Amino acid sequence: MAAISEEEVKLYDRQIRIWGMEAQRRMRNSRVCIVALQGTAVETIKNLVLAGVGELVILDEEKTTTRDLETNYFLTAADIGRGRAKASAIQIRDLNPNVKVTTDVTPVMHNENVTILFGDRGWMFRRRMGRSSQGSMSSCVAIVPI
Repeated sequence: MAAISEEEVKLYDRQIRIWGMEAQRRMRNSRVCIVALQGTAVETIKNLVLAGVGELVILDEEKTTTRDLETNYFLTAADIGRGRAKASAIQIRDLNPNVKVTTDVTPVMHNENVTILFGDRGWMFRRRMGRSSQGSMSSCVAIVPI
């Protein structure tokens, strides 16, 4: 696990006082995958990035529409017609440069890096993230309620 830098301790001081250094270290070393940048996903991303999640992957192949401007405050009218994930990622990165933000615009149903599991409480997406520092395959998981 990567250590938290002094700069990060200053940045995350309030939350470290609430949940402790170990929890912040686990947050910093975690990976989160968000599927479809709509509705509550936008607020979830903001909160995760400001809290200092280590890596955020956004899976979304859709283009920005005028309707997206109503719920996604990372987008502007200039983004209409551009990829929703890539356009949002610019603003998301500005929230916290310590967080690695990547996008994947391959349609989820055709994405070879994504495994979709269906259950009675929702869909679970598992995305391969490549090799971890220990050499094993690492992944992130997203659960989408139905």
